[in-house]
Amino acid sequence: CTPSTLTIIEVKTRTSDILARPESSIDRRKQRHIVLASRTIRRLLRLEGETFRFDAISIICKPGMVPIITHHRDFFRE
Repeated sequence: CTPSTLTIIEVKTRTSDILARPESSIDRRKQRHIVLASRTIRRLLRLEGETFRFDAISIICKPGMVPIITHHRDFFRE
């Protein structure tokens, strides 16, 4: 049996990546908020001892084009 990993995912969507990639908006401040929220959720669900990681998914939806979806595994750490 393979051990499971609780994955907390932040999804960012933009219509363009000319100025910056969507995941670039997950700055230190946003990361702190995600970490604090995940601690609360893990405590409430009694999952404090479980293995976990923080991922990001960026989606670029340019008008008239197929969305570009990128999964950033282990994007940041607590």
